[in-house]
Amino acid sequence: MKHIVSTINTTIILSFLFCCTGCGFLDGSEEYEASPHEAYILSISDDRPAEVVIGGIYYFPTTCGSATGASVERDGNDIYFAIKVSEPTGPGDCGDAVTEVYGEATVKNLEVGEYIIKGKGDHFEFARIRIEPDTAYTFVNFSYLNFIIKAVTLNDKEHIGDTYHVTAVLGLPAGWYNCEPIVKTDIKRTQDVINIEAWQVVPKTDCQIILDPFKITDQYERKSIDIDLGTFSTGSYTVIINDIENTFEIPPPFTN
Repeated sequence: MKHIVSTINTTIILSFLFCCTGCGFLDGSEEYEASPHEAYILSISDDRPAEVVIGGIYYFPTTCGSATGASVERDGNDIYFAIKVSEPTGPGDCGDAVTEVYGEATVKNLEVGEYIIKGKGDHFEFARIRIEPDTAYTFVNFSYLNFIIKAVTLNDKEHIGDTYHVTAVLGLPAGWYNCEPIVKTDIKRTQDVINIEAWQVVPKTDCQIILDPFKITDQYERKSIDIDLGTFSTGSYTVIINDIENTFEIPPPFTN
């Protein structure tokens, strides 16, 4: 795919606060930008060039941490995302529990092409986004993978043999959804190896993904998708989903 990009760096900050109470700051606090521990594509605009909202989570080591916002900087096809973190400079009544702080930022003027979301000052890849004229996809970094292995049924009865149907259940990691996610998969099977590329359609602005559990209502829920892998006979198989290798076993036939 031909990449059409702008060389203008874009930095837009949108605050998303986590407040700390009872921390007892004595000597003020300092702010700095930190690379997130997790980052996701939250939404994309209908217009082209596109505006993309990126959300991230930073795990602060005490209860006195807070986030004052987030920022993005663009360098060609690379987009660097950071969370603005605030912490006390003097002694205070801070607990040892890990605090999750959240930030969101918007990057503008993304033309049709493929982009990589990275943390501030590093090369770790959090997400890839592919912008097309009428939609956009993000490379799925799944949170879990389960294999459902069921005996093939014949005439509504379970067939006790060596043929089984396999479904891969892929957990989507980006928080809680108020809509049904759409995932595009490309499956290639060669003997005992199955290669899968999974791209999730990035929600439009009327479909929200929330990272902050305190904002969750009944209309939001975690999501997963089912990928039909087909039928398999007894043996060991390798599944490679988005460059991550997994295996499953098909049991030998039942005997009476």
